[in-house]
Amino acid sequence: MLNAEQHAGAGLEDLVNELTRLLQEDAAEVIARVAEGAATATVNGAADAVAAASGPSITRTWQTRRDDRVRPAHEAAEGSTLPVNQPFEMEGWPVRYPGDPLAPLSLTANCRCRLLYHATGGEE
Repeated sequence: MLNAEQHAGAGLEDLVNELTRLLQEDAAEVIARVAEGAATATVNGAADAVAAASGPSITRTWQTRRDDRVRPAHEAAEGSTLPVNQPFEMEGWPVRYPGDPLAPLSLTANCRCRLLYHATGGEE
């Protein structure tokens, strides 16, 4: 309906009202997705910070869910192993970890990937 409003030449107030109505209808789902994205970024960011503080002997490997929902950029990163402070490159963007808030939303929204950490100079 929002699309129809825009193409019908609706005024700004009409568009704001329609968007407000849509957001209220889907508020619970929107809140859940935002919370899930924030949790993904927080958990992965914390893990990466701990790994970085552990020293240069830590590497990490990008792991997807290996299903039909994995986006192509993440599928291309599957199995890539890099030093802890080196970002993964996806579609020309540096991505530090799944859910990285500094990466474009198109690369992070609803991400279900994770990193596997390895100690390269000793015990794992």
